[in-house]
Parts: sequence; C-alpha cells; structure tokens
Amino acid sequence: MSARDLSELRNEVDRLDDAMLDLLIERMAVVQHIASLKGDRDLGRLALRPAREAMILRRLTARARGRFPAASLLQMWRELLGATTSAQAPLRICAWEPEGRGAIRALARNHFGTLAPVRSAETAEEALRSLGDGSAQIAVLPLPEEADRWWRSLLGDGSRPLHVVSRLPFLDGSGHSHPQAFAVAALDPEPSGIDLSLLVFETTPDISRARLCEALHAAGLAPRPLATLHDDAESSVLHLIELDGFLAPGEAPLAACLEPLGSRILRVTPIGGYPRPLSEAELG
Repeated sequence: MSARDLSELRNEVDRLDDAMLDLLIERMAVVQHIASLKGDRDLGRLALRPAREAMILRRLTARARGRFPAASLLQMWRELLGATTSAQAPLRICAWEPEGRGAIRALARNHFGTLAPVRSAETAEEALRSLGDGSAQIAVLPLPEEADRWWRSLLGDGSRPLHVVSRLPFLDGSGHSHPQAFAVAALDPEPSGIDLSLLVFETTPDISRARLCEALHAAGLAPRPLATLHDDAESSVLHLIELDGFLAPGEAPLAACLEPLGSRILRVTPIGGYPRPLSEAELG
C-alpha cells in the first residue's frame, strides 16, 4: 500500500468521524425536543426509561451482528444513552456495596455513563433513603444475598413506591462471576418485550422455598430464588424470587401455580420489573 493510498483511507476515516458526530448532534437535538415535550426537567422527574433503552440496544446489536463487536457497541450506546438521559434531566446516583471495593460504583458508571455523578453510601438503607430525601434518584445495590434485608423496604406503601427497574450489567457476565446489581428508583416498571419480574412471596412458615419454587416450576415460570427472610415473630416467611416475563400477582400463570398452596400464600408483591440482560451467547 502506497503512502497516497494510506492517506486517502485516513481521510475517509476522518469523513466518517465527521458524519457520525453530525448525526450524534442531530440525535441530541431530537432527544432535547422529546424532553421539552415530556417536561421531565421542569417537573423534577427522572428521565430514565429502561425498557425503551433495552429495545434500542437489542435492535442495534441484532442489526450489527457479525459486523461490529457487540460488547463494544453496547458500551458505546450505554454511554450515549447516559449522556442523553442526563441532558433531559439531572441524574444523581447513590451506590452501596458491602465490601466497598468500588465494583458496584463501576457498574453504575458503566450503565448510566462514566460522567454520571455516583456517590457511595455506608449502608443499603442509606442508599434507599437518598431516594426519599431527593439527594439521589437511583440507588444501585448488589443482588441480595441471604443476609441482606434491604429489599424488604420495597414492600412499603409509601406515596412514591420504589421498584427495581434495571439489572446491571445489561450484558450479562454472570457466567464469569462478574458483580451484578439492581437499580432502584421511584419509577413504574414498563415492559420491554423480554423482561424479568422480581416478586416477594409471603408464606406461612411451613412452605419452604423449595416447595414454592416447585409450584412455580410446575407452571413453567423458571424461578430464581435470591433470598429468604423470616419475620421476627416467626409467623410468616418472605421469599424474594426472580421470574421470567413481566408478571403481576393476578396473572394466570401465577394464579394457577399458587392455587394448590391455598391460604399458605399470604401475599404476593411485585417489587421490580426490568429488561432481561443480553447474554454473551445471544450476542454470538
């Protein structure tokens, strides 16, 4: 290849860079017009739309399949989505992790943008309180382990109920023991078409987690139990379970599988609904 050929190719790269930048500027203008119509900034609302973001990312990774590295594409667009979300309304994030090594804060920044303001909380309860006092709009916490109790506060009947609205990262690296987290916000979950639901099943003490999961399996719901808590009086048990689909307590699959357990199911409360992360296998 001659020096002239190389120079021409570099000029073509420059031309493409300029074209991409012009399109990004045009995209930002459209997003700002959408923001003015929605009025999130004026009303002090969070401009986050996890379902819409997931649909964008799935469409683009499918379009680029085999022609552009999918993981890089996802990270580039997550940065872009973080920037456009912040442009619509301020974004404040509070993160907590028990070991304090920064992995959950890194997850938050990778998902919401590297420039997103993320502060650390000393406890999970502090991170959730920040949503109530307005110092943060999103709390990012690691997936609960058996000893964690923070998810119980999502059962509250406050005027601004909190929900798990995202599972991080959107590219699921669970097969490699990567950290995972939930994003909690005062948002109503919206379906993206391929979703997960997070529900708390309150049962009598004689219903074990295994028995509950067996009933859910029988309905084809593929439960993934995350944690179980016994109340102080030992009169009931709370089971935190993730299920495939965007499910509400009264929907047919749940109603059918829980009917045999009868009155031993005291309450079923959805505390989250969020897009299912893409797996590495799906990306090829």
